[in-house]
Amino acid sequence: MDKKSKEGHPSVSGQSELALALGYDPGGNRRHGVAAIHVDSNGSRALRCATVTTAQEAIDWFWPLLDRVGDARVGLGIDTLTALCTGGSGWRPADGYLRRRYGDVVHSVVSANSLYGAMALNGLSVAIALRTARSNLVLTETHPKVLYFECTRVKHEFTVAGSMNAELSEWARIEGGDTPQNDHEWDAAVSAWAVEEGAAGRWAHDLHALPLTDGQLVWPAGPSAYFWPRSPDDH
Repeated sequence: MDKKSKEGHPSVSGQSELALALGYDPGGNRRHGVAAIHVDSNGSRALRCATVTTAQEAIDWFWPLLDRVGDARVGLGIDTLTALCTGGSGWRPADGYLRRRYGDVVHSVVSANSLYGAMALNGLSVAIALRTARSNLVLTETHPKVLYFECTRVKHEFTVAGSMNAELSEWARIEGGDTPQNDHEWDAAVSAWAVEEGAAGRWAHDLHALPLTDGQLVWPAGPSAYFWPRSPDDH
């Protein structure tokens, strides 16, 4: 990592297990996926998930869960841009890496300047609201479609009766609770798993720490990571 990259990347708080892992998939109206992985009253790891109408309803869905854990450590995995780049077309080092490494799903990784507003604006609105309420929130960007391909070598095609829910339960050690009913809920749930893995140090790789070649990264919601299970140095 070069000097420019180190100076431009804010630190993310140290490694430990989260008391609560939240996930958010910012769709357009009526297509906002929200999820939480937590320990339920029986002591087992449970998933809660839902589809809500607006970004505000997503924020409102998260508040009671945050209140439940008090000041304990919380993370948010979110399928949106948590860092912006001032270089050409808004391309970030993370985007370039994913496009080079995952050619089979390359079309799901596009420049920031080409993204739909619902994804970017709703995502950042929720990230900023939760970070404002909890300054120590562990925040990571996610890309569920590419992450699923990394884990399975199969393209992301959600169906309730398919294998993706079973795979998620195995990866995230989910023992009870809700079952995702659409791809927005599944994407939110896998994003909650991603922030759990990164916060605990099991995914030690941060794609936002890759060297910059054009422009600089800016952080609208404050410090964030892009936790990833594979090292960018692996081929």
